[in-house]
Amino acid sequence: MTLADQAASILKRHQDLGSLQQRRQEFDALHQRKESFEGGRDQLLTTLEWVSHLRTAGVAISIEANQATSARVQLTELRSAFAESRSSRDLTAGNRWPRLQASFAKVANALSQAAEDAWQDFKVTQLSFEAPENIKPRLPLTPENERALRTYQAEYTALSQELRMPASRRPPVQQMLRRAETLRRAIADMKHDCPPAITAFLAAVSTTTGVSLAQLTPEVLDWLRENELLGRYVVRLRV
Repeated sequence: MTLADQAASILKRHQDLGSLQQRRQEFDALHQRKESFEGGRDQLLTTLEWVSHLRTAGVAISIEANQATSARVQLTELRSAFAESRSSRDLTAGNRWPRLQASFAKVANALSQAAEDAWQDFKVTQLSFEAPENIKPRLPLTPENERALRTYQAEYTALSQELRMPASRRPPVQQMLRRAETLRRAIADMKHDCPPAITAFLAAVSTTTGVSLAQLTPEVLDWLRENELLGRYVVRLRV
């Protein structure tokens, strides 16, 4: 190998080492910003997933025109920035990187607020029901009503627990809508048209003190006999 060849080889190796060092510096520079970038990205993706889930379930989500315009501008800036260059030197020139991070946050916050407002309205109109303990005192406790009340109590408890869950653990909205439909059917199965004397008897017999024989009128006896309920009640001596 001539002296010129050796010189050229050394120069090539030096250039390769310089290129490797440059790539290493580029990697280190990008890695330093990786976590903050991924945090903003994950927040936006989580929000978009929740928005998509709500819309699929029929929840109407609206966002103010100025917020929608701002979100589109921010997303366009993000797309343009990474389309132009993925070099850390270019992406972090001046205050560009803080602006890019802020873009994620602004879009995510705008969408998150719109989704939360829509979700709260949806809960009030579609998933809000009266507590079972408020219904029971007004309900004649016939066997049919007791069955309907037990179903209502179970579904109400399950739905209340699901609504209290954070969005990340909350079950699909369609599942909660099915519970809501079961609750509505249970309400429809509850009958409030018993005669006053029957309603009073059933309410009293369900208490710890029981009912007096004075309330066991011929009307009550006839009703119990017609509904095949005579065998359900016994008389005991009060001590």
